[in-house]
Amino acid sequence: TKEGPFSNQLKNFSKSEGVYDNIIFTGNLDNPNIPLKICSLYTHTPLIEGGVSLAILEAMAMGKPILATSVGGIPEAIENGVNGLLVQPDSDVIAQKIIYLLENEEFAFKLGQNAQKTVKEKFDWRTSANIFLELCLLS
Repeated sequence: TKEGPFSNQLKNFSKSEGVYDNIIFTGNLDNPNIPLKICSLYTHTPLIEGGVSLAILEAMAMGKPILATSVGGIPEAIENGVNGLLVQPDSDVIAQKIIYLLENEEFAFKLGQNAQKTVKEKFDWRTSANIFLELCLLS
């Protein structure tokens, strides 16, 4: 959603691929959660490893079905087929799964519900604080 060095390239590419009319380029927003609130699903498809992304947890907390690559710490939050879908970083597979989720709204809705439940149970700050306190008391 932010304007960046590749904004014009992305717009031109989407035009050349015939999908420009299906994409909303918002530019910089005062509240970046608005696009997340109205989206049908959330994709997070990094190619390199990293920890669990805060962006994924935010989307899960909003009850969005998640499609993510199975790299780094992402599988710590996403259980494939339960609270999201995990895929290899392959653009064809990612596209197929996006279409699948858009065509199977009931399944996508259930993934979103489970994602929201997962965040409340495993990633809530109170849960994290209690785990931290228990670790401190063991030391």
